[in-house]
Amino acid sequence: MMTNGEYFIIKGLLTFHDYAIKYQDKLEIDFFYDQNVKVLLKAIKKYYFKYSRIPSIEQLITTCIKDILVENPERISAAEDTLQSITVLESNRDDFYKWLEDETKIFIKTKRIENALMAAMPLMNKGDHENIEEAVKLINDANSVSFDDTLGLDYFEDMNERLQRLSEGVNVIPSGYQQLDALIGGGWRNKSLTVFGAATGVGKTMIMSDISYKLLKQGKNGLYITLEINQDWLANRIDANLSNIELNDLKDHIPTLKNSIEEKKSSCGRLIIKEYSPGCLNSNMILAYVRELQLKKSFKPDFICLDYLGLMTTNGKAFSDNTYGKLKTVSEELRSIACILDIPVFTGVQTNRDGYGSSDVGMEKTADSIGIPMTADIMIMVSRDEDMKSENKMYWKIAKCRYYENGGGLFMNTEYGCMRLTPAVANDTAYKMKEQSKNNKGKTKSTVIKTTHATNEGTSINVKKDTPNDQEPKKAINV
Repeated sequence: MMTNGEYFIIKGLLTFHDYAIKYQDKLEIDFFYDQNVKVLLKAIKKYYFKYSRIPSIEQLITTCIKDILVENPERISAAEDTLQSITVLESNRDDFYKWLEDETKIFIKTKRIENALMAAMPLMNKGDHENIEEAVKLINDANSVSFDDTLGLDYFEDMNERLQRLSEGVNVIPSGYQQLDALIGGGWRNKSLTVFGAATGVGKTMIMSDISYKLLKQGKNGLYITLEINQDWLANRIDANLSNIELNDLKDHIPTLKNSIEEKKSSCGRLIIKEYSPGCLNSNMILAYVRELQLKKSFKPDFICLDYLGLMTTNGKAFSDNTYGKLKTVSEELRSIACILDIPVFTGVQTNRDGYGSSDVGMEKTADSIGIPMTADIMIMVSRDEDMKSENKMYWKIAKCRYYENGGGLFMNTEYGCMRLTPAVANDTAYKMKEQSKNNKGKTKSTVIKTTHATNEGTSINVKKDTPNDQEPKKAINV
């Protein structure tokens, strides 16, 4: 948007009250080339700052321009001539306001980036790490301008629309695990970050690939970003789950696999798998990649799985240089993606050495940064000790959930051959009680342990409270 476009911006400020309120504070003087336009914008901003409204054309000519160009008749006359040219521009077309808004947003973003690049170049030329980080931060800040037009939810006035969304279950996506849905308020939520915490080798990638396939079967489009394993290997895990052919046997059954994929293609959503090197990816890069997918492949994800959070880096400089600060910043930036795109985001995180081989892993065993569970909307800690491993099971503990009570849990059967998870049934709670009894031998603890499993009569919740180890646990209560 060159000089003529700059004229239209001033025209918009003087013509449309809403436009002036939304954009006058984002339009900086040094964005503009035309010196007379700069004078007019200075005059408008000065008047608006003092009176909280835009001046009329008569006020600009009578006093405002003269206040900016004191005792400079030649410049005053030139600014008035420019103003006269602006006032005759056509602005009555039905699509003019929408066009002007779109062009103004592009203009502001472009100028912010141009100015940031100019300021960043001297820092980049110095070559040291600190100045390069500062240069990157300048560019990222320039790119973070927001044009949010929403005014929020009016509790009473928007009641009908809000309750309609509640009755329809809008923004709640069934997970594909019925027992899990009962523990997290109905399913996954848009604008949420779900984090799975587990030790190395427990199955974080297996969990996220299974979650992806269950959402694909619902017709959801997914983006799977892998920082740990090759994108073909990740696709093979989906192949095994979809075709029911064990992972190690896929290469011997290519025709059958191909037929299975073709059969499921029409009923499933699309899945894009993208591989990045660890330590190189940040949230801004993910947003840029999503925009590229929309432009080049007409693809918009309904969910994102990122494998995994600890291998990402921050958009700019974190609020502190230690791992706590860096990973908390990464988790906050990752959650912002969920909010911006209005989708659920899933990722994983390592547990510390105390979480290895444990049958009950809590949030306090999150490696590197407790800031991760502080940021997550749902935090599921996954454990698998030797007994569970021998029985092909893992345990999911709902350590944190913003949408339901914390502390629930369920066992999952693990079919490693086909990379598939299914909620366990029958007397798995007795196994959990046995583990608690073994871990707390000789102690009496005031704790509540709740697990859920399917029965013919519904969902069964098991509770043990203030029970010494030598007493029998209370029976399950059917609900």
